[in-house]
Amino acid sequence: MFKCALAILVVVACVPDSRGQRFRIDPREKGEQYTPERLAQSWYGWYLRRNANGDEWGPVAKALRSERAPIDVLADLLGGKEYYDYAGGTLPGFVLQLMNDVGHVNPSGRELSDVLRNLPGEDRRAIAFSFLDRYRDNWVPGRR
Repeated sequence: MFKCALAILVVVACVPDSRGQRFRIDPREKGEQYTPERLAQSWYGWYLRRNANGDEWGPVAKALRSERAPIDVLADLLGGKEYYDYAGGTLPGFVLQLMNDVGHVNPSGRELSDVLRNLPGEDRRAIAFSFLDRYRDNWVPGRR
């Protein structure tokens, strides 16, 4: 739980710069910037809780450098089988993990039931996108 909380704090602290191609940890401070490569690697650590090799994060970084919006790139990653399996391999587990990781909330059983009832279907990518869209301040949105 502590590792998860720490990862969430790191995600909250990251915001994009005005160009959308490099990402600063905090826009009010001058400091370290995230290249698309570093951001892709970070997403693997933050959301999949592991290091990724270049064959894995390379396509994510390439997508971040392209005209695709970062919300779409991250929705692809979070909607994938690995994140779904990490979340327990069930729709309720997946939604709960998104609520924790993206929404930064630990819902009650009733709150989780309410969210599950109002999902945009069962498409994992669409569900991930809806959480990323709803909680834009909790992750690195990049270009819009």
